[in-house]
Amino acid sequence: MYPDGKVYQLQQQFKGLKEFNEGMAAFTGLDGRSGFINTKGEIIIQPIYKNVGHFSNGLAWVRDFSGKVGFIDKKGKLVIQSKYDVVTPFDPIAKRATARIGKQTLILKEDGTEIITSVNITIKKFVGGVALASEAGRWGYLDKDGKWLVSPKYENAYDFSYGIGVVELGGFWGIVGADGKILLEPTYSKITEFKNGYANVKRGDKWGIINKEGKEVLAPKFIGLKEFRP
Repeated sequence: MYPDGKVYQLQQQFKGLKEFNEGMAAFTGLDGRSGFINTKGEIIIQPIYKNVGHFSNGLAWVRDFSGKVGFIDKKGKLVIQSKYDVVTPFDPIAKRATARIGKQTLILKEDGTEIITSVNITIKKFVGGVALASEAGRWGYLDKDGKWLVSPKYENAYDFSYGIGVVELGGFWGIVGADGKILLEPTYSKITEFKNGYANVKRGDKWGIINKEGKEVLAPKFIGLKEFRP
């Protein structure tokens, strides 16, 4: 069953097929090469790659058989040169991706322009316009131009979601905003990633729930809790 609700007969057998993003799905042929099909099961981008990612903001990363990675558009045109060792997908909000050549991490614009950062900074993927990054073993958050939104002073952190970051300091967890202000002091022994606008929190050996403003909607009093679904 395809996204338009119809069933199409595939024109050839596939070894693997990923989920659809932006009307395209990555597939792996029986020979191990990867390309893309549309929602009708038609091959739009021929399987000439070692492996591929998914489309985001009209671009998808592709790895050639030299082992290098670049980005193609939906017509299969290589729009960002295949010269990177590792990349992440483009974030729809920041319109940025991250890439690595050797030990150097870069920020990529959609036209292939590179924003060079310090070799001492390791950048994870952009999520919601913000990138989780570390320097000297400490974590913080970068904006789309590689400037620190939240200084790298935390022992651990999660990707931004709902405009906030979950961070660990001194062995305890709290939340910060994109301006670096602490929205919830690190007082919990654990905070999970936010889902549906809520996160589970642990104090001692008991679990509760907070909302994205950092307010307890359920005080920690349970031995265990599953993901909150309002």
